[in-house]
Amino acid sequence: MLKHARHTALPATPVVSGIEWKAYEGAYPWLPDLETLQPVASGTAERPDLAKRTRDDNIGLLFSGCLNIPQDGDYTFFLEADTGALLRLHDATVIDADFGYPGGQEASGSIRFQAGLHPFRLFYARQTKFKPSLNLSWSGPGVAKGVIPNEVFQRLGNSQAEPK
Repeated sequence: MLKHARHTALPATPVVSGIEWKAYEGAYPWLPDLETLQPVASGTAERPDLAKRTRDDNIGLLFSGCLNIPQDGDYTFFLEADTGALLRLHDATVIDADFGYPGGQEASGSIRFQAGLHPFRLFYARQTKFKPSLNLSWSGPGVAKGVIPNEVFQRLGNSQAEPK
């Protein structure tokens, strides 16, 4: 598990429910820096969701937004994927499940947060035709290990548009 210094919440900012997603198509022998590539599709969703993929193989997905952390303290994130995945909170790499990651096993990492909004990016890239899977869960002060509730996922903005 990784431990990082305490991360301060973003200043008060308008937010809406859900996150943003972008899909990329290509043969990726490792998890690429998707932020430098041109997406083939994008939109919003309630939470990270592999149903947003544009095809079953040779696909990359980037999910981004904010986590609304309920209270100060140490949080542990758990990630299970069929292929390469990476979780960044602020600019800290909390889980690197890419090179040498045996797909289907749980990886975890911890980080200390101040209550409030914290930016995240979740990268996912697959080449194979195995059943796609991506599960992100957490635990923390007063939060038993489990799926992150939809209401924790938010994105910056001032529109009241519903996630797609």
